[in-house]
Amino acid sequence: MRRSLLLLFAGAPLAYAPAALQGKELYEALYATGWGKDTRVSQGAKLLHTIRNMRRQGAAIDSVLDVGCSHGNVVAELWQSGIVASGVDIARGAADLATSLHKPPHGRASCNGEGRPCFQAASATSLPFRDGAFDAIASSDVLEHVDPSDVRAATAEFARVARNFLVLKIANRPEGSTLSGSRAGVGKFQGRTFKDALHQQGYADRLPTQLHTTVKGNEFWHEEFRRVGFALNRTIPDASWACCAYVLHRIEPYRPSRE
Repeated sequence: MRRSLLLLFAGAPLAYAPAALQGKELYEALYATGWGKDTRVSQGAKLLHTIRNMRRQGAAIDSVLDVGCSHGNVVAELWQSGIVASGVDIARGAADLATSLHKPPHGRASCNGEGRPCFQAASATSLPFRDGAFDAIASSDVLEHVDPSDVRAATAEFARVARNFLVLKIANRPEGSTLSGSRAGVGKFQGRTFKDALHQQGYADRLPTQLHTTVKGNEFWHEEFRRVGFALNRTIPDASWACCAYVLHRIEPYRPSRE
């Protein structure tokens, strides 16, 4: 029997399923098919409204980094409000799209004090800015896409770069049918679902089953950010299906080696 099994495995090598698309590779593939092309849709509209209201109430927010900036609309609106703002996105395609759509009113002085491009490709776990570079970080529908193993690296980076506030929207439920229900928007992929477009790119056997890789409730995220020195300041009203959005404020100085 043992000899038969050995011969069976020798004649039929085990097949390994390729790893599912994730992270930078996944979103580069999506942006190549038109992800983010519909600039009428901005996931950060509520956060933008909140930042403007906080400034009117006297909050010290003169500079903002948008993490997961997509097409860059939030950054452009912040410029119009007189706020220095930059955007980063894990996909180079997103940063290039935002750069093509938006020109800063005062050159790079509108974006940051470090002479960097207004929009850059960068992961939430490795932001290309010095400690305390911005008064606030805004991030809408991003952290639920971070792999669970990267959550603490991402929250630590947010705490490192933001001086005063984190203005966040984080989904607390699995992603719906974006891949199979929404339409791609460019070139040969025009009119196809994103799922079909990814199939056409050769990713048929690597499609993720879920875009939201870290689905957690408010208590989880509040505790993760408390660990790095931020606490709840206020909640941002939103539809129940769009839960949840809130502002966190710094309660402790940033400590690079904090566990």
